Amino acid sequence: MELSNLSKLLWISLVMVAVSCSDLLNRTGTSLIEADLIEEGLYSNYSEEGLQTLVIESQGHFANEWDKLHKGKEPIPELPDIDFSDKTIIMVIMESKPTGGYNIDSVEIGVVNNRIEVRFRELQPGENCITTQAITRPFKVFSIDRTGKKVIFTEEEAVIRDCN
Repeated sequence: MELSNLSKLLWISLVMVAVSCSDLLNRTGTSLIEADLIEEGLYSNYSEEGLQTLVIESQGHFANEWDKLHKGKEPIPELPDIDFSDKTIIMVIMESKPTGGYNIDSVEIGVVNNRIEVRFRELQPGENCITTQAITRPFKVFSIDRTGKKVIFTEEEAVIRDCN
């Protein structure tokens, strides 16, 4: 059976769309995995400066990082009970900011090329935003199912809030 020129054109277009979508899926990591938010906040007292991205796979390591995250707070929030034979903790702690209005806008966790990729981006206050005059340090803590795969972090371009 011979295909008409229109049928051939439609078939080629369909194949091109399928290849494009397949490439997009591979690049964007749409194979998302479930993550449970354990805690988030704007005022971390984490001692190391700069952006911190952590993968935690033991109770002792988690207790140490939890204490550093909440250093100086009274009372320190109770350490969540995590089964590390089944779970992994992911922490993203932004660098210190001179005012309020900053946060972690989004976190997406997925499987990309047999690795776990944690994508996140910073939310920044725009020119006309009214902000608190306090040093802030946004953070998020997640648990994911333990996979044994390497975890990589990707910071995407910041988003600026429009406060007009």
